[in-house]
Amino acid sequence: MQDILDGLMTKLTADQTSGTLWDKLGGRIHDTQAPQNQTKPFMVFSLVSGEPNEWFGPPVTQVVLVDFDIYTTKLVDPGSTTGAGVIEEALYDLLRNFDLTVSGHDRGAVKFLTRSARFVDEEAIRITDRIEIMATQFA
Repeated sequence: MQDILDGLMTKLTADQTSGTLWDKLGGRIHDTQAPQNQTKPFMVFSLVSGEPNEWFGPPVTQVVLVDFDIYTTKLVDPGSTTGAGVIEEALYDLLRNFDLTVSGHDRGAVKFLTRSARFVDEEAIRITDRIEIMATQFA
């Protein structure tokens, strides 16, 4: 399943131009855990569950659930690119309706299961999204 997470990190960090998710987060995208006292905004993605689905031959499919937690100081910041809602929209735009490249697999697809669950965590606003990634190997 690490190959799926590696493909996801590649997708999240590939485009570092102005206005992208990477840019809005200042490059602060972390797998599983952010450094202590991380400057906001930042995002952490983590594997929730994963299961291989292999019966008696091809295709072999892996299905994983991944949570994204976006931390910022403001839910909405008029005219800003760092409000949590703006960053979540950039994540959604980046991942919806695309095929994910996963090493060792012929196809990887992403589906959003939940979007924009909102929480207040101590001194931060947190928005959580959950996606399902299905990676299939036909041969």
